[in-house]
Amino acid sequence: MHFRVAESDNRPTAIFTSKDQRRNALLSQFLAPSTILVSMLLYDISKVERGVAVTSFTHEIGTIKLCKDRLIIEPGDTAGETKAPPIEIRMESMKLILFQWGAAVQ
Repeated sequence: MHFRVAESDNRPTAIFTSKDQRRNALLSQFLAPSTILVSMLLYDISKVERGVAVTSFTHEIGTIKLCKDRLIIEPGDTAGETKAPPIEIRMESMKLILFQWGAAVQ
């Protein structure tokens, strides 16, 4: 899963280029321009991979669930629209995205 970094309102934004536009938009919104977010997520991922905890948290885009093999984004309320199905990202892909994003926002 590839992305490029663009400036939007003087902030870095991740622009994903897959064919799934909904997935691209959710991932872009998920990645805040913050190295703290990257550090916290990588730490939580390491705990999940070691079997210490299964982590779930609320984000502005919805609920984020960390499983051993994948990250699941369950979109939040879409103002009365039919609830969108969750998207899943392989954990290895998510870690790579986080490392690349962390380097981009430093």
